[in-house]
Amino acid sequence: MKIKSSLLFSLLLFVVSILGLSTAFAQYEPYTQMGLPEGAKARFGTGFFTDIAYLSGGTDARFAVSSSIGIWLCDAETLQVQDLLTGHTGIVYSEGFSPDGSTLAMGLSNGVMELWDVATGTLRRTHQAHTGPVWNVKFSPDGQTLATGGDSISHVLDGDGTVHLWDVATGTLQKTLGQTGHIHSVSFSPDGQTLAAILDGTVELWDVATYTHRNTLAVKPDHIESISFSPDGRTLAGWNSWPISVHLWDVATGTLTKTLTKTLAWNPGRISSVSFSPDGQTLAVGTDIGTVFLWDVALGVLRKTLKEHSLAVNGVSFSPNSRTLVTRSSNVVYLWDVDTGELHKTLKGHTNYVFRVSFSPDGRTLATSGTNWGDENNDDTVRLWDVSTGGLLKTLKGHTGYIYDLHFSPDGSSLVVWSEDAVYLWDATTGTLRNTFNEQRGWHTYIVGFRPDGGALPPGDIVLLGDVATGACRKILEEEVSILSSSPDGSILATIEENTPHQVLLWDIATGTLRATLTEPTGADWYRHVYSVSFSPDGSTAATGSGLDSDYSSDISDPQADEGQNAEFINAVRLWDTTTGEQKATLKGNMYGVFNVSFSPDGQTLASCGYDETVRLWDVGSGTLNATLTGHTDFVLNVSFSPDGQTLASCGYDKTVHLWDVGSGTLNATLTKHTGPVLNVSFSPDGQTLVSCGYDKTLDLWDTESISFNTVVHLWDVATGTHKSTLKGHVSDIYSMNFSSDGSTLAIGSDDGTVFLWEMKPVVPPSQLTEDINSDGVVNIQDLVLVASQFGQTGKNTADVNGDGVVNIQDLVLVAAAFGDVPAAPITLHHAHQRLTSEVVQQWLATAKQLALTDATTQRGIAVLEALLTALIPKETALLPNYPNPFNPETWIPYQLATAADVSVLIYSADGKLVRTLKLGQQAAGVYGSRSRAAYWDGKNEVGESVASGVYFYTLKAGDFTATRKMLIRK
Repeated sequence: MKIKSSLLFSLLLFVVSILGLSTAFAQYEPYTQMGLPEGAKARFGTGFFTDIAYLSGGTDARFAVSSSIGIWLCDAETLQVQDLLTGHTGIVYSEGFSPDGSTLAMGLSNGVMELWDVATGTLRRTHQAHTGPVWNVKFSPDGQTLATGGDSISHVLDGDGTVHLWDVATGTLQKTLGQTGHIHSVSFSPDGQTLAAILDGTVELWDVATYTHRNTLAVKPDHIESISFSPDGRTLAGWNSWPISVHLWDVATGTLTKTLTKTLAWNPGRISSVSFSPDGQTLAVGTDIGTVFLWDVALGVLRKTLKEHSLAVNGVSFSPNSRTLVTRSSNVVYLWDVDTGELHKTLKGHTNYVFRVSFSPDGRTLATSGTNWGDENNDDTVRLWDVSTGGLLKTLKGHTGYIYDLHFSPDGSSLVVWSEDAVYLWDATTGTLRNTFNEQRGWHTYIVGFRPDGGALPPGDIVLLGDVATGACRKILEEEVSILSSSPDGSILATIEENTPHQVLLWDIATGTLRATLTEPTGADWYRHVYSVSFSPDGSTAATGSGLDSDYSSDISDPQADEGQNAEFINAVRLWDTTTGEQKATLKGNMYGVFNVSFSPDGQTLASCGYDETVRLWDVGSGTLNATLTGHTDFVLNVSFSPDGQTLASCGYDKTVHLWDVGSGTLNATLTKHTGPVLNVSFSPDGQTLVSCGYDKTLDLWDTESISFNTVVHLWDVATGTHKSTLKGHVSDIYSMNFSSDGSTLAIGSDDGTVFLWEMKPVVPPSQLTEDINSDGVVNIQDLVLVASQFGQTGKNTADVNGDGVVNIQDLVLVAAAFGDVPAAPITLHHAHQRLTSEVVQQWLATAKQLALTDATTQRGIAVLEALLTALIPKETALLPNYPNPFNPETWIPYQLATAADVSVLIYSADGKLVRTLKLGQQAAGVYGSRSRAAYWDGKNEVGESVASGVYFYTLKAGDFTATRKMLIRK
């Protein structure tokens, strides 16, 4: 009961109301189109970020951002997205890049190990590596061997508790090492000859070349918690946090060479951080009693004790030349001379704990980050310091979330900051912000909504009022919320803050100001929550459903009997005046908590559901109970009226969806496709389709605290109750879904940090649309292309829209006019045939305008063509990455032109010699990305000889524009 109640509380706190859908989605960046599941037309949000890393050195390095939905590959100099690696068969538990950045290894929850080709973004190999989750993946230093570790903790998921060694080139399993146990970590020595793993508190060493077990390293009664190889690989350090003790082993022989201990009589202390100096001569040990010990690794003697810290030491780090030690304690950073142990500089300025530090590659600059813990001392800044003088060089401001990590680029010119809300790219010299990568807002996407005027409610834990067309944030309601709903006209936003779950805040969306607070009565001996908020059709009334806190109610056998004198306050539905915030009525009679409330389209009936496995229909005017609908066999989680108000859909923990006749209260159909709890149901605007989302099939994780399922969305035919299709793509819980006002788009928001937009079938049957040339149910660019391909054809032809016996520009204009809203034209550009170019559309426009027709239909068609032309012309000229890369022997070089220009592509060898010149001549503005339009190089020089393998550079010259990129021929 405890597990189920806790889960329900987390599932039912989030309500969404989508009132309209802006046509400005095309303004978003192209990466909203990457990695889309079949049927989805866009994604907003990049998922919550889990890791960041540079893939290679040099100025052409790439940057990888691991997220809940895949791996984003970005240009390290611009953070512009290049690719998204998706298609994992389970939840990612571990990941790692090969040393050269060419291969990505991923360990999944289902025991599968995947190897991805980073250059092409394709899945190279997949293996069932372990019987349980793959907790560790580590590449050897030469990148030829991959180690994976599976756990055997039975209360999480059954696993084999072994280490596997894989050949990266072939993907074959080379050896299985070890016995069943709890594998804490897996590490290669710097020379790659030794593999170390912590297994049930002991350290096991294996010879990688022969796959033989070398030694078991143990120090009783200590359990080793962490290990680290010295830079030369000869020494292995292992330690536990308490008491202060570090053990040093000779890796070659496995003998314990020294145990380093140091305690104070009055406080033994704990180890908080350990670090080898880059030269391997010194080991720094930080403690929670404010001291740092410097040990001589070769002699095993204590060299210095650093005691200037007033609080616990949070971290120790060495400069690249091993001469400077950086320690951090609270909000202060200390610079120490390693040889003398003298305090060199004290860096002050942060207002909260310093969480991360990072040296530039040359060791001259130190980056430090503050901590944003939501208190009055918030510090989301990054500071750059001169190591030699201790002077503050720059303060980088603007991060709006917790800062997790700092990375200097290999050449030290850039600093990447991984924050809770985004990844920031800073110029390390000037301190200016170059770019950000931040479609995510916090860790979850519980909220998704669109206003009729095009304004948006983007995903996030905090409420952000933004403009869809520009992506600009207009207002932030800074408190974290646990529920959100908007009025039908999009003017009022309802939120519940996590620290006051018995209050509903009503916000004016236009101004972002608080207009009213709805405060439910509370009792002294129990804790309550508002689970749901719903607005009447005219927005004048808000209904709330409430009940006991789920943890409280799960601990008592009968919540109804326990409520005692507070019966009128608990488990009630309340009606509120949205202007004054005053309570209008209390609808009593629910036995347990009310999970969801929903108004009928005419506003006269209110449906409620909850713990008591029933659905109740209330008369809003009189507050009386009209009917109690029974049939569910477990908690009812959601209710929704059809657009005509005649049908009510309900769903619940019993894995079913019920369709009820509102007038008679009879059950029309029971839908049973789901194999897990059904969270939400919603009707399409025409009432013909019902959407339901829920948990299907197997558990991904099971322990004593949480349950996580695979989440899917099902589409149903309301008239027949038959199943239409299944939408898959989200990798975590779905909390919100709704149709656009015209029914063409379904928006689904998930806990994975993204919102998918799905293209739905049109309300009007295809047979009624003569402009729908290909009869796919929608008039779009594909129909334009089909008409253009039939130009000049006479006789009976589907492309002859006006039926005058010939396919001409008039038919094309009619198709364009049937697109719908004029700005919507660019939405479907990604569906277009490659022949749809700016030159072609320019010719269409010129011919259409020569018709000199002034009727509204023709003018509307011309407006759509003008919108298409605008969308097809890039805003700036750019040279794009060649494909394939690496290649043999041919490649295509795409580019885009903001204005017409004389274009040529020059290809140089690595030593700067000109190999080939591709003269492309005068080109019109547009995108030259497909193979039929991009520049083509066959891998030969000017005299027709095939060039050798290696690195080459290609330069685009277009008028005054020049840009260069790198490519690789691999034979």
